[in-house]
Amino acid sequence: METVNSVGAHERVILGTDTPSGTGVTPRAMLRNVALLASLGGVTPEVALCMATGNASVAHRLEVGFLAEGRPADLLLMGRIQGSVGDDALSCFAIGDIPGISMVIVGGQVVVGGRSEQTPPPAIRAAFAKGGQLWQ
Repeated sequence: METVNSVGAHERVILGTDTPSGTGVTPRAMLRNVALLASLGGVTPEVALCMATGNASVAHRLEVGFLAEGRPADLLLMGRIQGSVGDDALSCFAIGDIPGISMVIVGGQVVVGGRSEQTPPPAIRAAFAKGGQLWQ
């Protein structure tokens, strides 16, 4: 990352994993990559997340990977995990912690509510109201 940082070539880095592999699936692999890069790679958590989402989108000419009006998007709502010294998801990444996912929205529908079983528990659960129904 020293060379990337020194020449400002962050848009050329794409994070990825080899999961599923012969050893199985690593559920938090991309979150771990972002945390590793943000805590030890000399880049901000925001830049590390862009390397995992937007950079791959541009490289493969995909409509996904950006949060923008008119583009499809699935969302992970995440935050500080219980026991972390971080204040929020970004500061958790910055110190090498994986944030706790408390909601996943795919195609406009909540598919995971409460918390993910694949991450440590979030300190605060996400909640929103839609059509008079409260989702937590």
